[in-house]
Amino acid sequence: MDSYHGYRADPLPEDLTGRFLRSFPPSPQEEIEVFCHRGSAILELENTPFNNCFVIGYVQCGALDVAWDDGDARDLPRGSFALLRPRLRFAFACHEDAGEIVLVFFRKRLLYQTLLPFLGRSSSLLDFFIRCMETTSEDRLLHMAPPGNSRLHHALYALLIASFELAPDMEALKESCLATLLIFFSRYYRQQHLNRGRKVDVEMI
Repeated sequence: MDSYHGYRADPLPEDLTGRFLRSFPPSPQEEIEVFCHRGSAILELENTPFNNCFVIGYVQCGALDVAWDDGDARDLPRGSFALLRPRLRFAFACHEDAGEIVLVFFRKRLLYQTLLPFLGRSSSLLDFFIRCMETTSEDRLLHMAPPGNSRLHHALYALLIASFELAPDMEALKESCLATLLIFFSRYYRQQHLNRGRKVDVEMI
């Protein structure tokens, strides 16, 4: 089950993530887009259609800064995952030349029409998504670092494989992999922030 990676600190093989090193298109072409960014160049996502997508970022190598246009910034060490809300302009910057991040973009429409039913028991993540529907919400991201060799890494690996396949029937598989990724993200986030969670506002739903 764990044969696809060689050691705990590097759960995704470099030859796999390297396939996703490509330029960003002007706008998302599919409901789910997966990319890999490598190097120290700043990746800015300002005033683009990608700002209307949720983003899952995984720091594969090095460390990462995510900074918003109002000056706020967060440091994400190697092995950490972050879920960012849409409609906020931000930029990614790797700390090292060899830094590498995997980015998963998915449209709000896909989340609210297709994925939310899978998150019914994942209250911490569901709470975040519901709050993001409010334009006045100050929530920007959820971030945590699961243990190496986690099911979250397995889910990301499956999504990368599905995204690399160009067959027409891969879109449904990508949605299933993304739903699995979100469920495990919520699980590990809840474990690391057990005493910080807030209950979902039923009237808001």
